[in-house]
Amino acid sequence: MYTVKDIYEWLNRFAPFSSQESWDNSGLIVGDMDAPVECVCLALDMTDDILVRAQSAGAQLIVTHHPAIFNAQKTFTSDSLAYKLAGSGIAHIAVHTPLDAASGGVNDVLALILGLKNIITIPSLNAEGQLIRAGEINPVSPEKFAENVGKALGTHVRYCDGGREIRRVAVCGGSGSDFLEDVIRDRVDAYVTGDFSHHHFLDAVHAGITVVAAGHFSTENPVIPELAEKLKAKFRNLDIKVLSQESPVKFI
Repeated sequence: MYTVKDIYEWLNRFAPFSSQESWDNSGLIVGDMDAPVECVCLALDMTDDILVRAQSAGAQLIVTHHPAIFNAQKTFTSDSLAYKLAGSGIAHIAVHTPLDAASGGVNDVLALILGLKNIITIPSLNAEGQLIRAGEINPVSPEKFAENVGKALGTHVRYCDGGREIRRVAVCGGSGSDFLEDVIRDRVDAYVTGDFSHHHFLDAVHAGITVVAAGHFSTENPVIPELAEKLKAKFRNLDIKVLSQESPVKFI
């Protein structure tokens, strides 16, 4: 019989919780380390719907990228997700920025999906962990590159045209606006991330860099089935389920 601690310790080796950003809240969010586990459910976001579906699946543990408790919380009333989790008896582990930085984590998976070759890590002045990846692609126009990103991730994208052919690409899943200076300094031609602001788009055009904003969910969610496969290889007697989700962002 496995315990929550067994899964926690494996995750800690793969994506060390000590590597999380100072503002993050990764690790055991709710639950008992010594509780037995027969079924684990995985998802990108810890939501009310995921909790209900995990209960239906008979799970004792939910592993997500984003934590149920992110910002400081002073009260835990009956309508709060953390309260419901504790009442359910299901433990919850979040692997947020450690999974972003991990080898084989969010950003490596994103780079591979986009077909990058010779992938390396770009150091950042605005993050404690190694979050940004960069690699090479066959030369393509900014418009075609943005189209290819949308097709690869199955989503709508926003982009700005940096005015030059794309050969070298940086990626950072999720919220990557803060790392624009890092990719400019690394002399990439294009940068793919999830969220990007209007003013950062203006800065990118000024610097001659094409930026493709493909959505927070779409740039991070591909890591979840990959993480599930790694857990299945390690814990062969566990029932490991990926609970499908869709982005909360809709387009009309």
